Amino acid sequence: MLANQLNTVLKILGISQDDAEKTEILTLLFEMVEGAISLRVGEPQVPKALEWLTNEIVIRRYQMIGAEHLQSETIDVIASTFKRGDILGEYENYIQSYIDNVQANSEEGKLISNKRLRML
Repeated sequence: MLANQLNTVLKILGISQDDAEKTEILTLLFEMVEGAISLRVGEPQVPKALEWLTNEIVIRRYQMIGAEHLQSETIDVIASTFKRGDILGEYENYIQSYIDNVQANSEEGKLISNKRLRML
């Protein structure tokens, strides 16, 4: 699974599979991002439904290397503004939608949704 995702990200970034250094960096980023997503959704591994999200975040994180938290930069007067925050924060809606769908499809969620009020 990780191999397929890694190949996809390498293609998107235009990196050769023979570039061992960049491949190693991407592998480390996958491990970190997968850990963060797993923790956020409360599952031991990233669910298949969120693999695309892992790819997306790894690509963004890779492109930020060397400019972490840089929000804006002015060259003439050398001014830099750094952004603090959670990289997953921008994807919170997708993560929450996944969590809501899992809860709605769980046995407990089905029991709650099947209860109906009857008027006598």
